[in-house]
Amino acid sequence: MLFLSVDGFASTRMLLVGGGARPESALRRFVEWSGGTGARILIIGWPSTIPGDYVRSLSMEFAELGVSKFLISETAPVSPAQRTEFLSLLDEATGVFFTGGDQNRAMAAVESLALRASLKSRFEAGVPFGGTSAGTALMAETMITGREDPRTAPGLGLLPRALIDMHFLKRNREPRLLAAMESAGVQFGIGVDEDGAVVIEDSSRAEVLGEPHVVFYESRSGQVRRFELHDRDRFDLRTWTP
Repeated sequence: MLFLSVDGFASTRMLLVGGGARPESALRRFVEWSGGTGARILIIGWPSTIPGDYVRSLSMEFAELGVSKFLISETAPVSPAQRTEFLSLLDEATGVFFTGGDQNRAMAAVESLALRASLKSRFEAGVPFGGTSAGTALMAETMITGREDPRTAPGLGLLPRALIDMHFLKRNREPRLLAAMESAGVQFGIGVDEDGAVVIEDSSRAEVLGEPHVVFYESRSGQVRRFELHDRDRFDLRTWTP
């Protein structure tokens, strides 16, 4: 299913889950974006050392929402033939979802296999992308590495301008996100807590789904603005205001 924005171009759509339980309302939105019962969801387990566990649980949750077709890439392709096979799966997918684990592990595979452009092209063509925990962090243009210090690295580049942190309130990561924003020279940040999620359309409209709240930050001239949003609250990423 191809969604078009008001100007006729493909509409980009993204689901960011903070880790822990995945809100049903957020997964349902992702399934709708991906084509409903006709969705073909590609689950990418590259961030995880136990991708099979993630694949099984995600497949069960998506199946409960009517999805019957899954495309699975548990481990990163290492040969030209495996890379070609993955690109075929990516081309077939109507939705792409990254598991949790270690975002650095996933991005190392993306970089070594030169897959960033292919993934980004499918996203920009209207295929929704989603992730949980590490799979959420890697969506950003500048990615928080996940270490307890505020280091950053290049991410997939699907969400410009903002750093994303996860397990946010559960693990008291506000200081880490703010420090990472400062050290990377990034003005905006999004903190998504466990069991919570935010969906983003066209890199401009965000909506919080799930009971835990999501926090949006703007740092300018040494001053930090903090916006705490709850289930069904919306946020404008163009003006950075609720």
